Amino acid sequence: MPGPDQIPYIALRKGPNILIKILAELCNASLNSGYISHKWKTAYTMYIPKPNKHRLLSENYRPITLTNTISKICETILAKRLNTFLEDSNIICNSQAGFRAKASTIDQACRIVQMALNKGLKAAVIFMDLSSAFDTVWQDGLIYKLYAMNLPTTTIRCLIKFLKERTTKVKIGEDLSDNITIRR
Repeated sequence: MPGPDQIPYIALRKGPNILIKILAELCNASLNSGYISHKWKTAYTMYIPKPNKHRLLSENYRPITLTNTISKICETILAKRLNTFLEDSNIICNSQAGFRAKASTIDQACRIVQMALNKGLKAAVIFMDLSSAFDTVWQDGLIYKLYAMNLPTTTIRCLIKFLKERTTKVKIGEDLSDNITIRR
């Protein structure tokens, strides 16, 4: 389902190769300059009912945010660049599994059990799911850490622009609310 730009992903997948080249140039120009269009920072928020839950209770709905297709593509490129930088710079501890390709909590559980078995010990694992973890990140602290890691300034500027001054409209059926500024 497309976001506010109404561009379905299939249109890009089935489009001519020149379109992909133009989008890549557009995203690279944005990321290299540190400029993010305000239109790319708008979204629709829809509420999807949780399965087998009473639909009259608001807590039984999951918010889903639909962003603009082109901004999602640029976001993916930025995330890949950031991950590559972090991996190549050995900034992330090898034992960290979260937000890493080809790593999961199961890897962590196996690592802990293997360490215990090697030492003739027993192992216990507690898994925690931090509710709304992304929404509660201290953004100024995150930005400080990115500077401390010596990330390219344009990348950090792009991330700051991406995180700040975002807006959404709540979409119910075909009806849209007024713009809502997302505050963090």
